[in-house]
Amino acid sequence: MNESGEANPLTGLLYCYDCKSRMYNHRNVSDPGTRIARNGREYKRAKGDYYRCSDFANSKVKFAPTCTEHSITTKAVREILLEVIRATCSYAADHEQEFIARLRESSAVKANETAKLHKKAIAKNERRLAELDKIFYSLYEDKALGKIDEAMFSQMSGKYKTERDELAVKNDALQIELDAYNNDGTRADKFIELVRKYTSFEELTTQMIFEFIERVEVHEGEWSELDADAGTRGSRSQEVDVYLKYIGRFDLPDTRSPEEIEAEQKHERLKAKRREYNRRYNRKRYATAATTT
Repeated sequence: MNESGEANPLTGLLYCYDCKSRMYNHRNVSDPGTRIARNGREYKRAKGDYYRCSDFANSKVKFAPTCTEHSITTKAVREILLEVIRATCSYAADHEQEFIARLRESSAVKANETAKLHKKAIAKNERRLAELDKIFYSLYEDKALGKIDEAMFSQMSGKYKTERDELAVKNDALQIELDAYNNDGTRADKFIELVRKYTSFEELTTQMIFEFIERVEVHEGEWSELDADAGTRGSRSQEVDVYLKYIGRFDLPDTRSPEEIEAEQKHERLKAKRREYNRRYNRKRYATAATTT
């Protein structure tokens, strides 16, 4: 629930990237709040629906915050989620076999041969664990019959117990990796089912949030440097990590053609030139205004 008493479907899914605390939903619908200093500048908090780190929100009430705000608007999050879901669904639908292969590549066990080696290692460790059980039984028997004293029993049993515990931990880790490899196909199948369910969509619905989104981690926003001479304001950028149901954080490959990549790079170069021209123009204009006053 947010401050207005209405449930936001994103609540419980957003986490602070740095401290891993959940993010609280806030709504400034009446008073945008006071001016707050940040990075040497002051700004007035905007009205609207937004999230911020709960550790920051809670700790700053009584003592110095242990994290930073990580503020992000609900609108921005919804736009990011819609784009991630749309792009991932499109790739999974158009490149189904490649999609499954990429999931396997992201697994700790990347090939059948490695899986075989894991199985052999597990079997070897299990044989040694069985031997250790027999050794423990013999030690207890020797102790009961008085063949060894308590000190000798503790020394020998401690050594074998350490080995047994280490082997058990290794086997658990190997089995987890092996299970992850075996389950990659199942996870991909479940996601493909969702893709086929949502063949076409233009907006993000609450149902889609529940079905697609596992977790969202929000990084702290970063401000670019101000250019006081040109009279320009800094711009804010922010990273958001989206973890989808069944497949986690999935990095999409670049499927653009060389021509499309070149066209976009050309567009970015033109934008950079335009920004530089505007900066020079503003510097000149501000310098002229300063000399005439």
